[in-house]
Amino acid sequence: MKTLRHNWIRSLAALCGLALLGTAGSALAERGWPVVCRPDANTALVFTPQDGGWLTINRLRPAPRGAREALPGPGQCAFYDRPMNRRGERTVSGQLEFTLRLPNREVQHARVVPLGRGGSILANSGRYNDFLRPIWRGEPIRFMARRTGQGKYEITSLDYDTSMFSRSAPRAVPAPSSSRARGGDEPVRARTGGTVSARPAPPARAQTGGTVTARPAPARLKEDCIGFNNRNLRVKKINGRWKIVDGRSWLFDFGSKRDEAERALRIIRHYRMDSVCYAGRPNPGMTYLLSRGRAPRGSYRGEDCVSFNPNRVQAKYIKGRWKVVDGNHWVFDFGKKGDAARQAVQIIRKYGFRKSCFVGRPKPDFKYLRK
Repeated sequence: MKTLRHNWIRSLAALCGLALLGTAGSALAERGWPVVCRPDANTALVFTPQDGGWLTINRLRPAPRGAREALPGPGQCAFYDRPMNRRGERTVSGQLEFTLRLPNREVQHARVVPLGRGGSILANSGRYNDFLRPIWRGEPIRFMARRTGQGKYEITSLDYDTSMFSRSAPRAVPAPSSSRARGGDEPVRARTGGTVSARPAPPARAQTGGTVTARPAPARLKEDCIGFNNRNLRVKKINGRWKIVDGRSWLFDFGSKRDEAERALRIIRHYRMDSVCYAGRPNPGMTYLLSRGRAPRGSYRGEDCVSFNPNRVQAKYIKGRWKVVDGNHWVFDFGKKGDAARQAVQIIRKYGFRKSCFVGRPKPDFKYLRK
């Protein structure tokens, strides 16, 4: 009798464990799994305006290994932790397809913009455009997706989330609606847009769903940076002026303001900054610091920062001067340097900078950007 009771308890525990695993698996399936893709010249976007608007990314293949080991090859995709062609992830004819819904709460219009032989699909949402542009440039893209069929996946979030592997990784934001049957949304109105040279685009292409071929990646963004070891930095008085120095080289000059130099050094160490970069030297219009090649994250108590939206910034010529602006607010002034202003916009979007910070306003001697 005792043996039968023990067996029954073990069976019940096993059933409970399976139920818990099933619940966790369902939650993970809803959230999706981190995917990395590297489009190439064969990768295509198909826009279908019906039922709220859908984008399909196809003509991709599974990479032989997980993306955390190495970036997938051109035209390939991989999960963060494993390839996409292992057991349970089989494809049809070795092809992968990803589908993304464009909800009208964030994307009210989408347009096909021809660019040379290929083209791009743009939305009126900076968040979606930041995802779409790398596709037709042939640059790597990262997102969350769940399986819907052999070689077919639905993108559940545009924010890459590896938190199931690392507690320090960023979390994914809520995904767009995952059901085509969801009602209440009007279809995204597709319009044909103009070319870069303002010539009219071919009519009716986006109305019936268009296919856009990816272009080869452009030249890599060139950045002007100087590396340093933040552990070696010191505040030192040289020829009557307080400076932050790295050995015999000085990085920042604070004049007579020793307290500001020391505060700047504390900020550098707080964010673990290890390189200082410039856009538009000499007399750069924008200075930014990086930490291991990434934007500083978090906050520092009492810091002086101004917020802006990296998805809205643009270079504008205002009253004879080139400025980087966010709507009616100008963030950086580049004077006559239009190329430097446009480069600054690329840099801001690359790193996702959201705050411009200062030590010692007005006329600060130390400026930095962070998320």
